[in-house]
Amino acid sequence: PAGCPLPAPEPSPVEEPQLPVAKGMWTKDKLPAPREHELEFLVADPKSYRQGKSVLSPILALQGALRFRLLVFPMGTESTQKPEQIAAFVEVVPPDGSQDIRWAFEGVRYQISVINWHDYRRTVTQSDTFTFQRDSADRGWHRGFLKASEMTAKEGWLNEKGELCLRASCSARRAMLHVAGSLPSAGRRSVGYVGLKNHGATCYMNCLLQTLFHIGQFRHIVYSINCREPADQATAQTGGAADGDGPSCDERPALPLLVA
Repeated sequence: PAGCPLPAPEPSPVEEPQLPVAKGMWTKDKLPAPREHELEFLVADPKSYRQGKSVLSPILALQGALRFRLLVFPMGTESTQKPEQIAAFVEVVPPDGSQDIRWAFEGVRYQISVINWHDYRRTVTQSDTFTFQRDSADRGWHRGFLKASEMTAKEGWLNEKGELCLRASCSARRAMLHVAGSLPSAGRRSVGYVGLKNHGATCYMNCLLQTLFHIGQFRHIVYSINCREPADQATAQTGGAADGDGPSCDERPALPLLVA
């Protein structure tokens, strides 16, 4: 109507200037170096491999007894089928001299990644938890990483030398278990556990003992204690030996402690 002031026009929104992303900010050379429980492995000319052909990385030894390496099939395994794609597995390598010992690493958290050289945010990673044993020393994936058709320098999966980059890591907090002989792989017997008998209201104590046993550093300390037998017991065992000359307690070697 006449005489009424016209409404003021709404201010147009001001667009904030977009900050340009720094070129090369996410390239492979900006990726942090592998940590102490990680290994990095470069596969040269991955497309030259036929399906079913594998390559092994160097072995990485962690603190304790756990050693592992990467087992890579650049064009996949026979189980991968089509389309051809990377298959990769973590293979645990037992300590030297343990070929005839049934060994196991329980609850190992492992991870395998295929790194993109241009933008490491595009890295493809798969992870899982597994108990590695003598009869099942490797674990991984037949598919799910990268197809052969995508392995190009333009896509960033190969560097200027035509190399594919993989990283693998393992983390285990339980010590390796040694079981002598050739026990069948059947449940808890395959790793030597038999349990503790309840002698009447001792279940809580049994639980505590088993918990302490699986704390590697605690077990190491207990097994390393150099104690002496009581004088009377030592005398009985040694046929009248003088005080303080009795045999020391059985000093069993400490089992290895694995630290993530």
